[in-house]
Amino acid sequence: MSSQPTTHAPGIDSLIDPALRDEIGDPLTILFTAGVVYTPLLLAAAALALYWQETLPGPLDSATLGAAAAAGFSLGLGMVAITWVLVRLLPSLRALESEFRTTLGPLSARQVLSLALLSGVTEEFFFRGVLQPWLGYWAASSVFGLVHFVPHKVYRPWTLFALAAGFMFGALYEWSGSLLAPIVAHVSVNAINLAIIMRAQKQR
Repeated sequence: MSSQPTTHAPGIDSLIDPALRDEIGDPLTILFTAGVVYTPLLLAAAALALYWQETLPGPLDSATLGAAAAAGFSLGLGMVAITWVLVRLLPSLRALESEFRTTLGPLSARQVLSLALLSGVTEEFFFRGVLQPWLGYWAASSVFGLVHFVPHKVYRPWTLFALAAGFMFGALYEWSGSLLAPIVAHVSVNAINLAIIMRAQKQR
């Protein structure tokens, strides 16, 4: 039985003209690129929150911080466990995991944690802290899934996962009343899943 070759989505390297590569050197690291994307988004979210809500997203009630963090971490672990099982059952998810390994390249534990914190905190601040109070639960959660759309079939499971995650993070925010809960959940999912991908990369 012949095996079909794996089709990878176009990576960042393939988008850089070879002549330009000779001129500028190696492309920017994924962590630096994430910083360039997420820092303006975080500042924009803060500005919009101050404009629309006249306060930064919250609330962060000190009496409930522990419960919110525990709820977020529990949801994050549950999502990671489900993902781990599905990756071993579905070829499309194994292909996606392989694509992430190729695209991200090797990351240290510090880089994994930094990327997870940067993406998780910024996205929750923007989508749950700013958009959800303004647009509502259903619209904000749907927009969260749509912005994770990549026009290549290998990334379709990622878009579907992001859509489901958006609804779960949004529901957690509605239930807990604390932005900390979805932040902890989101950071946990990103950090653990990235760590799993990096570990598999080292074993190859």
